[in-house]
Amino acid sequence: MRTLIAATAAALLLSTAAFAADPQVAARTDGTTEAKAERLTAADAKKVAKAYLDEKNLRGRMIKGVTEKDGTFRVELRSAQGIDAGLLVIDAATGKVIGG
Repeated sequence: MRTLIAATAAALLLSTAAFAADPQVAARTDGTTEAKAERLTAADAKKVAKAYLDEKNLRGRMIKGVTEKDGTFRVELRSAQGIDAGLLVIDAATGKVIGG
C-alpha cells in the first residue's frame, strides 16, 4: 500500500513539474496558471478563413492568398471562376475575423 501511495505521489510530482515547465503555461502571482497566447501563422489564418467561409455559407469562394500586415492577416478571396471576390482581415493575436 505504501508503495502504491509513493508511486502515485511521484507520478503527481513529475506531471506537475512537467506542466510547470511547459512554455505554453505562465505562472501567475495568485498561484493559478494561464495559457500564453500565440500569434497565428499564415496557415492558421487560412484555417480561420475557411471556417469563416463555411460558417457564412460562402463555400463558392476560395482563398487566393494570405499576407501579414500591421498585426493582421489579409486573406484575399476569389470566386470559383477565378474572379476576385473580397478580402477577410484576421487579427493575428486573437484569430478573430475583424473585417471582410
